[in-house]
Amino acid sequence: KKGYSAVCGGLDMKVAVIVTACMGALLIITRIAFALSPSAQQEQHLWQRAAAAQADFERHSTMIDDRQLSAGLRGILTRLWTHVQTDLPLMAVKVVQAPEPDAVTYPNGVCYITTGMLAQLRNEDQLAMVLAHELTHYVRRHALGALSTQLESGSAENSRSDTHGDPIQYGYQAHASHLRMAAEREADQEGLRLVKAAGFDETRLIALLNDFREQPNETPVSANRRALAGDIAQKSTSRSLDTNTSYNTDPQYTALIASELIANAKASLQEGLWELAEHNLGDYLRVYPDDPRAHFLSGEVQRRQQNNDRLQMAIQSYQKAIELDQGYAPAYRQLGVVQFKMGNLTAARRHFRTYLSKTPQDKGSGYIKGYLKLCGN
Repeated sequence: KKGYSAVCGGLDMKVAVIVTACMGALLIITRIAFALSPSAQQEQHLWQRAAAAQADFERHSTMIDDRQLSAGLRGILTRLWTHVQTDLPLMAVKVVQAPEPDAVTYPNGVCYITTGMLAQLRNEDQLAMVLAHELTHYVRRHALGALSTQLESGSAENSRSDTHGDPIQYGYQAHASHLRMAAEREADQEGLRLVKAAGFDETRLIALLNDFREQPNETPVSANRRALAGDIAQKSTSRSLDTNTSYNTDPQYTALIASELIANAKASLQEGLWELAEHNLGDYLRVYPDDPRAHFLSGEVQRRQQNNDRLQMAIQSYQKAIELDQGYAPAYRQLGVVQFKMGNLTAARRHFRTYLSKTPQDKGSGYIKGYLKLCGN
């Protein structure tokens, strides 16, 4: 999975690398621009193609519309932006429902951040660092700079015979790694400067900088992050530094991303990422212990793992959801399913009937009636 990343490349975390749709779209843009002279007109054309690719990406993604989070993100960006020297408009941030920790910024200043990234971060200061990193990529025009370097190197022409008629792809591969690492290091260093200038707590970034490293081998980007974390720790006068790499424990930050934790738990559940879903729900329930929806989702995580011990835990979670809201119909339905699988037909029948009584207009109740027949009505 990727951590906070730039238009010119992703940042690998300690988990597996995946390729997102937005990065695929960006590669297409890069290939088109590679063959062009970086004139103002062609640069504008690149931005237009980026906008088209973004629109296509959004059509095929689940975008999260959360006014509370949007206001929080804009507040952080505004604090950072006062310390940026540029004539560009303020970067915009959009949230995508996806469990992979990722952030990517397009040349026109639209940053996409996943619910997985928001859930992975532990406090507002770490979120500020991710946004400052992306702001730097945007303001320093790293994507367009990478294109210019490729053109100046002449690699496209020189490599034509080695690429089966595709010098664009060869040139991209030959230079992307070096350019990406240089851009990532600059974004880390300038991002940290912005975070400090805006008054965020840099000591709370140590875990982030140590955790978001490239795998499987040490790279200059990883070494730079480790050095930044060490420098913060060395200069700090605090006796208690935030070096814990566990999931977020800051109630205020959890409240800010509450809806995204639920959204990410659902996405993780759909992809079979049980541990991640459990972490997200655990973070959420520490702040909102009386939300029946979260307890229901916890039950779903346990139920889908097809383990007898887990089924017992699922029953407890469904029962907790009902205890908090006796009208929460989905919990009755799933209790019936679990009890049926465990051979407790009497209990299953009771829960199925309760579910049907609470959802008389449910068009999908046919399969529940089928269960009832198998239970002997």
